[in-house]
Amino acid sequence: MKNVLENIVIKEIAPFISLYKKGRTNIISNRARCAFTLSISGTRTFTMNEKTFVCNPTTAIVIPQGSTYQIQDLTDGSHYMVEFTCDSLNADEILEFPLQNPQSCHQRLETLMNKHFYSQNRLREMAAFYEVLYAISSIPPVHRTLNIITKYIEKNISNPHLTNDLLAEQGSISEVYMRRLFTKHYRTTPKQYVLDVRLRTAELLLTQSTLNVTEIAEHCGFTSANHFCRAFKNKVHMTPTEYAGLRKTQPM
Repeated sequence: MKNVLENIVIKEIAPFISLYKKGRTNIISNRARCAFTLSISGTRTFTMNEKTFVCNPTTAIVIPQGSTYQIQDLTDGSHYMVEFTCDSLNADEILEFPLQNPQSCHQRLETLMNKHFYSQNRLREMAAFYEVLYAISSIPPVHRTLNIITKYIEKNISNPHLTNDLLAEQGSISEVYMRRLFTKHYRTTPKQYVLDVRLRTAELLLTQSTLNVTEIAEHCGFTSANHFCRAFKNKVHMTPTEYAGLRKTQPM
């Protein structure tokens, strides 16, 4: 992540704060400018190219210009938003940044908002935003390793053989150390994390695609439709077919 932001050149910024309401869904097509967002309170998700990214008070999101994506507000809340134009943002998907010091990042954003609304000094605003971007991109090596592994999971979710050995190899760490990292930072095991991604992807496909249950099971890396249905029902407490029918009949 660090390399994505370290050479960025900001041209213009438009910071603001807004509220969101639980249950609201919105689709943004071909975003006109890049955007940075961090929830002050509450949780919302951003889904792009069948991948879902969570934004909350401890995880920031950067959205590239031209992106088409869906926002779903899981709770009531409020968020900082900074729309910006720039050079050298080499990204074609939404970027997710787990914050190592959320309080510091929130303080920097509050400073940015104060400079925008009260001092109206463009140079100070730009400096404050650069400080925010520097803070979120300075991820310790352990988190860069976890990012490598989790991104590999997302990009290869159709592979039914995402074993601990394979994932540890992607991060160039031992399997034992990888399990410790997942337990410490995600409070789950690598195996459960993979299953959660498979099921989250399946939920999206059940409501936003024309694939049948067998095709979704294969796409999400389940060894059979029966395996998929059992795992899905254990989590959601309804079958994939019931879930798809319920969600598709609910107004967005």
